[in-house]
Amino acid sequence: MEHYEFCLSRICQNEIELDAKALCSIPFTKISVDVLEKMSFQIKKSSNWSVTEVTLQNGCLRYEVSFQGNNKRCFHVTCTFGSSLIDARCHCRKLEREGIPCAHTFCVMKYSRIESIPPCCVYLRWTMNAKSAFPTEMRTNMHVWTEQMDRYHFFRSKGNRALFKVSRSQGETERVMKLLDDILKEDTHEQGMEEETPFGPLPAHFSAANQPGGTKVLDPVKIVSKGAPRSNKRWKASHEFWGTV
Repeated sequence: MEHYEFCLSRICQNEIELDAKALCSIPFTKISVDVLEKMSFQIKKSSNWSVTEVTLQNGCLRYEVSFQGNNKRCFHVTCTFGSSLIDARCHCRKLEREGIPCAHTFCVMKYSRIESIPPCCVYLRWTMNAKSAFPTEMRTNMHVWTEQMDRYHFFRSKGNRALFKVSRSQGETERVMKLLDDILKEDTHEQGMEEETPFGPLPAHFSAANQPGGTKVLDPVKIVSKGAPRSNKRWKASHEFWGTV
């Protein structure tokens, strides 16, 4: 369990470092394998790797990739093909660990004459669809706009003028308040109101807006300032000041 948590924290740390480097670098827009292979050649020397054996295992092709001149350094890459390369998994697990294809995978691509990087070798977080890889945790979707909200805004704009007119008379105010109370007490399911909105007209921190205002207006709280910070420097006399100039 501790090993799993350590690996997970290391992956998160690598993602943060890669994101920081990506913000300070030029976006990479080319999809040719040769360009990335040249970049990996400077670090890993991928051209020194070659495919030595290809076997069929459980419907997948298993490529044995070994270092030229040293057959002891060998990695196996398991690939699944359809109309194109669907999945590629290397024994070194660099793609799962750092999110970057390894030199062994590029060697298999070159051996299979694949000219473009397949989607299985590109993490979703590196693409333009990266937002779907990190779903939002908001409980409500503020971008949802239904016909119910259109009707609500229509009633609100007209209701503001009507309620202001009704508020001039005490009798009309009581009549409208009784009507509103009766509407709020009705069961929405019996009235056929099946449409629901995941959010209300006011956020939760505006719940105090529904409370009636007080009759007294109190004075604001007096704030006593601490004043400017004191300086430890001593004021010089005029002759001392002019003597230093």
